[in-house]
Amino acid sequence: MVCGKGGFKTLARHLSTAHGMKPGEYKKQFGIPSKQALSAKNYSEARRKMAQDRGLADNLAKAREVRMANIEAKKGAPAKAAKAAKPAKQAKPAKPVAEAKPAKQAKAVKPPKVAKPRGPKAKTVA
Repeated sequence: MVCGKGGFKTLARHLSTAHGMKPGEYKKQFGIPSKQALSAKNYSEARRKMAQDRGLADNLAKAREVRMANIEAKKGAPAKAAKAAKPAKQAKPAKPVAEAKPAKQAKAVKPPKVAKPRGPKAKTVA
């Protein structure tokens, strides 16, 4: 609606690159509900089917289970016990003052390569 172009599968990238807008700004400007998708239904359905065929939904479910198990394990342990289990950090001994180091020498800069002329060899005149 900003530029009048149409035929996009998804608007989010076009809005950010061509107009410097975020999807939320676009929806607010034109009164589009926040729950409304900015991608074509057939595009979303094709992507969903491809993800299901590859088994990505199963991977996501497994990752969520592991995450929830980790969160529950952290809630079950008392907070004070977790802090007490960590050993205290030992102070590092002070470093003796070192003598001044000699300055690093700059690397030699190589001269740029000169392109050699192509074709028959040029005759040198003395």
